[in-house]
Amino acid sequence: MPHPPAVIRKAKPYVPDCCLKHWPTMPVTVSFVHNRDYSERRRRIVLEGFGEWHARDPAVSFVEVPRDAEVTVQFDLNRRSCWTETQYEGSILKSARIWMGLGDPNNRGRELADPDARALSAHEAGHALGVIGHSEDPGDLMFHSISRTENETVSDPDLATLEEAYGE
Repeated sequence: MPHPPAVIRKAKPYVPDCCLKHWPTMPVTVSFVHNRDYSERRRRIVLEGFGEWHARDPAVSFVEVPRDAEVTVQFDLNRRSCWTETQYEGSILKSARIWMGLGDPNNRGRELADPDARALSAHEAGHALGVIGHSEDPGDLMFHSISRTENETVSDPDLATLEEAYGE
């Protein structure tokens, strides 16, 4: 049975039910691919991004494991975009893989600044938690743009959308 996130009274979900999935239990396990682009600093930034969801709802949690995790994160400094691929059956998530392309789209050959990477990590964590679609509001963390959003933290509509996925 999915766990119900904290109650948000005024915000409305922005993704249709068909684009909402959920993990059957919390915490969600996370591991990192130790490739040439892996670093402890990048790992820390991604975990801080994931922590944005936990900060809004303490029942939403991630725990790092060395391998065989539900969510796998891989870094790629040659790409200038991030994306998440999810596997699911019905509305139940089975696995997620996050590719963190940390090349700065405005400065070829440079890495994104830490605040931008953290915001993108939080956005991709939202997909890994089950928000498969995007918001049309640039004030939401789950806004569809690949650049930094106006709001770098989980908004009330973001949380209401996640809450819808978990059956609250």
